[in-house]
Amino acid sequence: MRQATPQLSRHLSRNDNPTSPYSMLYEDFEDTPTPRTRTDVERQNKASVTTDIKGKLDEEKGFEDVEKVVTPDGGCLAWTIVLASFMVSFLQDGFRDSFGLLLPSVSEHFKTGRTEAAMTNSIMTLLTLGSGPLVAFLVDRFGHRIVTIVGVTLSTLGLLFAGFSIEYLDPPSLPILYVTVGLMTGLGFGLMYLPAMDIIELYFDRNLGLATGIAAAGSGIGQLVMAPVIHVVQTKLGLAFTMHVLAASVAFAIFFAFMYRQPRHKRSGSPPYEGVSDIACLHEDVKVVKISTISTEIPPAPGAFASHDPDNAVFTNHASKELLEKETNEGCFVPLLRSYCAIFKSPAMVVLLISHFLMHIAIFAAFAFTSDRATKLGIDKHTTAHLLSIMGISNCIGRIAFGKILDTFRSQAFPLTTMVLLVNAGIITSSDYLTSFIGQAIYAGTFGATFGAYISSVVVILKIINKNKITDSLGVSLLVFALASLVGPAIVGQIYDIYGSYRAGFLISGGIGLSGAVMMPLVHFLFNKTNQQLKF
Repeated sequence: MRQATPQLSRHLSRNDNPTSPYSMLYEDFEDTPTPRTRTDVERQNKASVTTDIKGKLDEEKGFEDVEKVVTPDGGCLAWTIVLASFMVSFLQDGFRDSFGLLLPSVSEHFKTGRTEAAMTNSIMTLLTLGSGPLVAFLVDRFGHRIVTIVGVTLSTLGLLFAGFSIEYLDPPSLPILYVTVGLMTGLGFGLMYLPAMDIIELYFDRNLGLATGIAAAGSGIGQLVMAPVIHVVQTKLGLAFTMHVLAASVAFAIFFAFMYRQPRHKRSGSPPYEGVSDIACLHEDVKVVKISTISTEIPPAPGAFASHDPDNAVFTNHASKELLEKETNEGCFVPLLRSYCAIFKSPAMVVLLISHFLMHIAIFAAFAFTSDRATKLGIDKHTTAHLLSIMGISNCIGRIAFGKILDTFRSQAFPLTTMVLLVNAGIITSSDYLTSFIGQAIYAGTFGATFGAYISSVVVILKIINKNKITDSLGVSLLVFALASLVGPAIVGQIYDIYGSYRAGFLISGGIGLSGAVMMPLVHFLFNKTNQQLKF
């Protein structure tokens, strides 16, 4: 005979809002069991899904429920977070995306080829993006603010050490530059990059595209400002002093890191911290509702019934405690590994990652060699910095404009992103045939705008495909970007060293990017197919 289900100690109001999207609460139960059928339990669970949750939950059992933020989609606090993210991206990406301006100086100072010189930027980008899974874990454990502060400190020290080594070390050692700029600064940028992208999702939903675009526009504005500054400082004061100036500018990001504020709920055990005060925002609050997020993929413990709705699975208090104790006993890395394995079980996610990899081969090749290729086309060396500025401002406009478009036409996110990727890869492929400054300016503007639009779509697409694992999915995506950052510049740089021309390299990398762009409709198809299978 099946064990009876305990009676709920308190009941939800019949007058609560019937449109609430939140699932059943974990409830405390009395010791006296009341015989009830499984049908009754499932009926009550289903009815509770449409109940508005009000008040606070009882936490006397010694563990905390998972909480979900009712995102404000605006207000002083939310937009302050966007400002902080914008400035972190401005200071970090402004240098990273303009590093190509230093490529001839690095090659000349260390007496090496373009491939070896570009490897510094490749290592830096590899660690900036490739550390994504590690940074996602650290953010879950320690929060956005602490992780970003550590990143600012590490990247600043890396640039300072690089400047001292260039100035005082004789003969110059390129491997030391790999360690200081590539390893230290790259890892520091990684600790800054993911938190700046991820924290926006905690405060926005309907306006996520616009908010992400504005925050990410710091990268484009940073490139617009930093490119001419780097060019002037490097020309007038040399490579070593340029590194010191860059170290000071990156260090300034620590003030904006302190503005980060995590909502009151705890994400996977990360500690609460304050950041910007509510007082500064007229006591504006972020509403928090505690809900169950235990998936039905985990079998219920004996004596616990579960709803058949995968988004609203409910277990008894006893079963929930057993699951939480099991996760605690497993430590940190087993659940982390399980979470990433779950990402690769999605066919749409796997194809999306392949598309990202192919697209970024072309993108990173363009970032690495656009400036140097312009000089080989006969454009004045002092004018090439303007190309990066054009790329930066169009990048900014593309991120904000396309973010708003995605918010307005969220259901068309996949076709819109496909068109953006096709234009981006197409302009890279044809760019070497635009030999005049006007032609290269058109290429820089088109590439910058479509790249910015592409970046704005990343978080939105991930939220559509994998809405419950955005931080982990973003971490894996950044790792894929990082791998592409090694392949793209290496291909184009090697071809240039052999043939003395960038044309073949840009044609090949652009063609690879086009193959990644045409995979986006397949991602959409697989996502819809998976959704249809889940419904049945």
